[in-house]
Amino acid sequence: MRVPIRFLRRSITSHMQQKGDIAVIFDFNRTIYDPDTGAMLSGAREVLDALRTRSVPLYLVSKADESRPQLLEEMGVKDFFAESFFVERKDPTLFFEILKRAGVHPKQMYVVGDHLHKEIRCGNQCGMRTIWLKRGKFSDLEPAMEADHPWQTVSDMSEVFGLIE
Repeated sequence: MRVPIRFLRRSITSHMQQKGDIAVIFDFNRTIYDPDTGAMLSGAREVLDALRTRSVPLYLVSKADESRPQLLEEMGVKDFFAESFFVERKDPTLFFEILKRAGVHPKQMYVVGDHLHKEIRCGNQCGMRTIWLKRGKFSDLEPAMEADHPWQTVSDMSEVFGLIE
């Protein structure tokens, strides 16, 4: 049985207090890692380091690929994330689960990703603050629905840290 998104959002937010804590969900491909070059995106490590220094819980959401955990290890960022989720399809139910685990209010959860129709849409449907990294392969995407409009848009990963309060 599928539960309506509105019900999930009300259910989760009614159990949370307005705390000062924040948390961040990061997409992997083309947000942290560039699969075309096989390297981290410029500015990604610095943003992750800065958030880690502030003790901000970080979560990773990535398409399922058996090489991902090893790749995170090789990049030296596996331990930066409180949890990593490798999924076939990104959907709001997963984002609500992460919100629940983080124990923060939706407006205190930031979602950083490069795809309007995936992570930005899911984050918005959950009432989170979404940051679209508008660069590369999906930079020409247009919103297909209201939930595809990001809270903020950046063209470089280094701009993300300044948006997260």
